[in-house]
Amino acid sequence: NGVDECVLHAVSLFSVLGDAQKRLKLPKFRKQIVVKVTLTPKDGVIKKTFGTSHHSWWRSTKFEYVQVTIA
Repeated sequence: NGVDECVLHAVSLFSVLGDAQKRLKLPKFRKQIVVKVTLTPKDGVIKKTFGTSHHSWWRSTKFEYVQVTIA
């Protein structure tokens, strides 16, 4: 569909909480949750993609789940 294969395998991140919450209204994301993640350089690579606050994240094996809280 014109979307880079690498982006399709990334985790979606939003820098604006409201933008993430809007996605929960879509049928595809209705059963998902929003979490807050604080990332450091060791956690992987981020690239700005799509909308104004959307980013794609490729997680490294050094990422620790203790950094995640439910928003």
